Amino acid sequence: MGAIMVEQLESYVSGVLHTPLRLVEWERAATLPPFLRAEYRFYTGRILDAELLFCLSTQERPAGVVGKHRMAIGERWSDPVVFAFERISPHNRKRMIEAGIPFVVAGTQLYLPMLAIDLRERFKPQSRKRERLSPSAQVVLLHALWDHRGQANTPTGLRDRLGYTIMTMGRSLDQLEAAGLVRVKRIGRERFFEPAEEPALLWRKAQPLLASPVRRRILFECAPPGMDAVAPVSGLTALAHYSDLAAPRVTVRAMYSGELPAWEGVGRFRMVPSVEEAWLELEVWSYSPRLFSTASVVDQLSLYLALRNDSDERVSSALEDMMGRLSW
Repeated sequence: MGAIMVEQLESYVSGVLHTPLRLVEWERAATLPPFLRAEYRFYTGRILDAELLFCLSTQERPAGVVGKHRMAIGERWSDPVVFAFERISPHNRKRMIEAGIPFVVAGTQLYLPMLAIDLRERFKPQSRKRERLSPSAQVVLLHALWDHRGQANTPTGLRDRLGYTIMTMGRSLDQLEAAGLVRVKRIGRERFFEPAEEPALLWRKAQPLLASPVRRRILFECAPPGMDAVAPVSGLTALAHYSDLAAPRVTVRAMYSGELPAWEGVGRFRMVPSVEEAWLELEVWSYSPRLFSTASVVDQLSLYLALRNDSDERVSSALEDMMGRLSW
């Protein structure tokens, strides 16, 4: 057991979870009983917000024995303990999972029940062509198009900029890389990406994979106070802002689906059945329309995706006018 196993473990966990893992020898290992020090090498490492103790061994041990070792180690380490083996038999793997013992086999399985993580080789999805990008991957692509100089071009930077978890951002990069929309390279334990094409070219190439952000539309009697702070104008109202199209009588605004319950639950809205009775049309989006909005108006790229299938020729003409004014 040596540096190679440590490096393999760091690389595997970092690659699977899209978050860096750095293992450091545990300073208090000498306080453990001699039989444990003979069985394992001990390293500490952080995954997400959890501090873990990794017990590395070249030989697997029966689940019952590992459980006893876990209890003995727990007398000197209060945080989660993870056992790392070079290989593990199917029977023993099953017993370890039944006992709830965290373990990892580099390249094969990562079982961390305290973090709700169970990734197994036999459950890895077969790569297939996606018909659409996931909402989070679409957000990353829009970020790359609007900020193509790469101010936040790592999963960590994307988390801070877009508000998703590092794991979600890592999976989104996997989708975009598989679709040929971004180029990803690893420097140390971090992944960096850049758009695969110039913005205008990338936008055209991505069209078949992009979906409207609008999940549903709801008509309301009026917009309650404070609505403009969380729901930028969208739809034909926003298109009138970006083009010569006349603004509609009913104001259209957009709100992230995750924020809607907080407004509905306190009776701030009164829905109406027809547009004749409405003063507000609310679009419920699959991602936050405020991520790329400016001047309380949704961004042009998201707006185009929301309206591109509108059959009205005036709308199509206004969309073409809006996109023609973009300076990529």
